[in-house]
Amino acid sequence: MHESATLSSDADGIRVDPAILARLAYKLAYTVPQAAEAIGMGERTLWALVRSGAIRSYKVGASRRISRAALLEFIEQQENAG
Repeated sequence: MHESATLSSDADGIRVDPAILARLAYKLAYTVPQAAEAIGMGERTLWALVRSGAIRSYKVGASRRISRAALLEFIEQQENAG
C-alpha cells in the first residue's frame, strides 16, 4: 500500500505522511501484526525488518512490541533514502 507523498510534522519532530500518522496516533506500542497493518506492510516483511534490526522492538513476556517512535523513525529513514 502506498500513501501520498505529502509530509507533515508530528509532535516527535519526525516528518511522516498524515495518513500513516493518523493510523499510528492512537497507540504508543504495537504487536508486529498491528504495526504491519498500521503502516501497510506484510507481517512477514515486518518480522524480517525486526529480526535484522532495521526496526527497533522490545519484548513483553513472550510477545514482541514495536513503539510508535520506532515505526516513525523507520518511515522517516525510508523516505530519506529515496
